[in-house]
Amino acid sequence: MTVLVSIDGQDQVGKSTQINLLEEKLKEKYGYDVKVKRSPFNYVLGKVIRWMLSGGKARSWPNLFQALYIFDRFLYQLLFLTYDKKHNDYIIFDRWKASGFAYGSSENVWRWLIKAGEHIIVEPNVTIVLTGKKKGRTEPGDTYDVDNNLQKQVALNYIIYSIIKPNVVFIDADDLHAANQHILEAVFDVN
Repeated sequence: MTVLVSIDGQDQVGKSTQINLLEEKLKEKYGYDVKVKRSPFNYVLGKVIRWMLSGGKARSWPNLFQALYIFDRFLYQLLFLTYDKKHNDYIIFDRWKASGFAYGSSENVWRWLIKAGEHIIVEPNVTIVLTGKKKGRTEPGDTYDVDNNLQKQVALNYIIYSIIKPNVVFIDADDLHAANQHILEAVFDVN
């Protein structure tokens, strides 16, 4: 059975770092076949999604942004997920389903659109929500990164999401190595 792992959390909390560490440990220490999927997943949609994020259009048109987000994940599921599941023990998503709920709810996206995403996007075996202080970033952030009020609402919405979904684990990412160990434990608890 392929284990689907989603690493979620607020912007700049250390998701990429923890994804890289998890991939490295699962491959090198344990010998598993691992695929990491970074969001967005589709090249063309990715360009539009990044353009919307960097230029503030995601905030101006949150329903369109959410629809593109859902469609991006749906296309990956439709075209590549079956293949990736056949060839990997673990698939690690850099944000997957929970972030659609957390950010979409924070931006007052139409409720039916959020629910559509809930029904269309495959449920990961475990969703790990990283918490903690913002880490430094060398490149400029997008309009979501810099909005502290939005990030507080997103954090609250991840908690709400965990109430309705049983497979959500919160891990404090401030201590790099302790967080990595807790992530490994959460991932291995799936089996």
